[in-house]
Amino acid sequence: MIFDVIQPASPGTKKQLDSLIKIMTSFGFKVGMLPSISTNPKDYLSNPDKVRLLELKKSFKTKSELVICLRGGYGSQRLLPFISKPLKGKILLGYSDITALQVTKAVEESIHGCWSWLKHKPNPEIFFSILRRKGFSVGIKYNLNLKVSGIAIAGNLSVLTDLLGTPFLRPPTEPFILFIEDTCEPLYRLDRMFFQLINSSYLKNCKAIGLGNFDYKGRIFNFELIKKILEGLKLNLPVFYFPFGHLGKTRVLIPQFWFCKFFCDKIVFEPG
Repeated sequence: MIFDVIQPASPGTKKQLDSLIKIMTSFGFKVGMLPSISTNPKDYLSNPDKVRLLELKKSFKTKSELVICLRGGYGSQRLLPFISKPLKGKILLGYSDITALQVTKAVEESIHGCWSWLKHKPNPEIFFSILRRKGFSVGIKYNLNLKVSGIAIAGNLSVLTDLLGTPFLRPPTEPFILFIEDTCEPLYRLDRMFFQLINSSYLKNCKAIGLGNFDYKGRIFNFELIKKILEGLKLNLPVFYFPFGHLGKTRVLIPQFWFCKFFCDKIVFEPG
């Protein structure tokens, strides 16, 4: 298989690019399109909007089977006004700011996660299961004996809430389970963002919320603490912990818009 690397948000480094190539070639992938690496460490966008947009669209016209975002950062949402039809034909791997391309379905098929997670179990197995369109399961803690199911939507909380009220993000019309995480956000900002999310129309068909890892200044907040914030905001949905996010010993890839359901102490993901 061939993979392309793009930078639709902030610029990555040569060290990151070299690490990505090393990981993917160890799995038997061949290198396709590669991005230019910025030499200005002060740039918060990898390139002007027009260049990043062209690079994104070009990656979906090559012979590769997979597109990987070198990093997140800032700027993906700025591309949305210029994407009139979903980009199809291959899977995009990314997370953080890349949430903007995923939850709006600007890219039809995607995986919420970082390429660096592929160094750790169970992600290699999950990754190839997704590429082969085969189902898989992930064990969870805080089993609530849930009997809900729906499509999986995963993302970064701050990016998701920034999209609320825009024409690019529409509330899902079918039942879904929302997997959410964030990084470098203090509790008071998390409180504000959850308030906005809970009081929007976006959660109308949400059946449960999977809380990933939330961190600030390198410290991961306790799951029960984040759950308590949601209870204080009168969230009327079941909440459970799911191992993903920017930090943490275990971070699991999540296929966007796949069907998922609870089975005892596991969540089963199946192709949509």
